[in-house]
Amino acid sequence: MPTPVYAIGYPAAPVESNASTWNGLAVFGFCLSLIGLFIPTGIVSLLGLLISLVALTRPPRGFAIFGVLLGLLGTLFWFTLMIALLVAGMLGAIAMLIVMAVFFVFVQPETLAVSSDMMNILIASAEHEKERGALPESVDDLELERMHRIDPWGMPYRLVLTDDRELPLDIVSAGPDGEFDTDDDIRLSRIDEYLRFSFEQFGERMEAFGKRMEVFDEFSVFKVKRAEDGITAFRLNAGTGSSSTGTTTRERYERLAEEKEGGEGSEAAGSASSPSSPSSKPESESESEPDTGPAAEPDASSPDAESADEFARSGSG
Repeated sequence: MPTPVYAIGYPAAPVESNASTWNGLAVFGFCLSLIGLFIPTGIVSLLGLLISLVALTRPPRGFAIFGVLLGLLGTLFWFTLMIALLVAGMLGAIAMLIVMAVFFVFVQPETLAVSSDMMNILIASAEHEKERGALPESVDDLELERMHRIDPWGMPYRLVLTDDRELPLDIVSAGPDGEFDTDDDIRLSRIDEYLRFSFEQFGERMEAFGKRMEVFDEFSVFKVKRAEDGITAFRLNAGTGSSSTGTTTRERYERLAEEKEGGEGSEAAGSASSPSSPSSKPESESESEPDTGPAAEPDASSPDAESADEFARSGSG
């Protein structure tokens, strides 16, 4: 008998569906990385980077790879920018502190001088006690230069023994008034109060300086406005500007000069003409002359009287 043939069946290979061609986690990480490029601080880019790294563990990995690249780029860019801004802010703050310190030194030099002198006297006093076994009685017993033994107002510092174990020697300055035991005395034991007062005074002076600068700016603007007005007036007077009637000042001056020259020429022509000529005196001048009474009547015996009579007869005719 022939040997029976048995068919062996194998399970069919699973058909991949369309849903398996997408990696939702990778797409989400890619979108976050893309959005993170336009959002400051870099937190969104960092989150997209982490999600894209997780999405690399499953296929497909195309969006995951792009998400990792964009997330890394956004994270580096924004973190670098934030660090740069932070460093710039710190440098700006340090620069401002340096500028304030320089201003403080120029505005309050006596504060720095008093503090420095007291520290030098205190160190020299400790060395004096170590060498001789006793505290100095005055600043003259210390090996210090004279500039460190007197305060900024020209008075020597005073040394006062105290019962305080931490500060057995107090250093006193007479203050701006130059007299001890007054309200403005500066003591090492209360140097913090003096420094606080100095900083408050410095703030008031800086505020007053700011107000003066504002007034100076306003005055500068006013001066510029006045200068502009002056330049405009100068141009008008020089004839380069025009008046409200459209005629420059120079043109008006030239017109007046021409009229004056014409008047002088007519007077000269009148004086050169004969006294008996009836046209030696224009009608406009004769009409414009006021009647001054009997004193203005010409003498009948004079040539002017005859010419006047002839002029009157010609006018009446």
